[in-house]
Amino acid sequence: PPSETESVLDAAREAGYDAVEFRTRRAFTRALVPWLLRYRQVDMIGTGVGQSYISYALSRLLGVRLRQIQVAHGGSEESHAYGRKRPLNRIPVVLVAVSEYVRDKLVEHGVRRDRVRVIENFVPSELSGVPSRPPFDPSQPGALPLDGQPVRVAVVSRIDPIKRIDLLLDAVAGGGLEGFVFDVYGTGADLDTLRDRAAGHPQLHFHGFAADVPQRLAQADFLLHLCPKEPFGLVILEAFLAHVVAIVPDAGGAGSIVEDGVTGLKFRADDVEDLRRVL
Repeated sequence: PPSETESVLDAAREAGYDAVEFRTRRAFTRALVPWLLRYRQVDMIGTGVGQSYISYALSRLLGVRLRQIQVAHGGSEESHAYGRKRPLNRIPVVLVAVSEYVRDKLVEHGVRRDRVRVIENFVPSELSGVPSRPPFDPSQPGALPLDGQPVRVAVVSRIDPIKRIDLLLDAVAGGGLEGFVFDVYGTGADLDTLRDRAAGHPQLHFHGFAADVPQRLAQADFLLHLCPKEPFGLVILEAFLAHVVAIVPDAGGAGSIVEDGVTGLKFRADDVEDLRRVL
């Protein structure tokens, strides 16, 4: 359904594509038949298993040469995100995983490894033009920011249990991080609960939704990513482009993106003490 600003349907039409809206599998089937009759050779990219099966059945029925790609981007519930892809073993379709982590999870849940290709995510390069914070001076004690302000750490995430934002609150409650300011951007089921927990810690700020995240991220000294089961983590690439150091767990898609000490820093996943040590 359309968002407050623009729907995917509108964006597709603005990009010059013919676009058709559907809301049920039956409507999808009805919408697909004229296209398969018009074009005798079709390449299709989908995200739903049902869509791939419907497309395959119609192509066989109508004698259309069909090549299919199924994009697997992961999700919060493994059996839903990965296990439901296993039936695709029965039809000719290539699965594209957004990270090696997602590929391994697909295989773990029964998808044939030879059916999976890894094509990692990307973000537009124009994000690199956003102004950054002043640098650190390594010659000063503690290597504090040159402008004398606290170390600013941005967290950009859904505020849901799987994202483990609670680790940050536990780390702050343990002390030793008084010289930091943590700006958390995002909404989710845990937002009110964690806001209440953060009330006694002035360095913790839960901002909710923010429309200008790239600009805010560029003004941080670090990006902190806490989820150990993240399929990929686009915000990590945004941090790279903004020249902001990413701190991530040593697990999941985020752990596979960052090379410790080279393109970012890693802490042991779900380990509060190690998170505090790295910070």
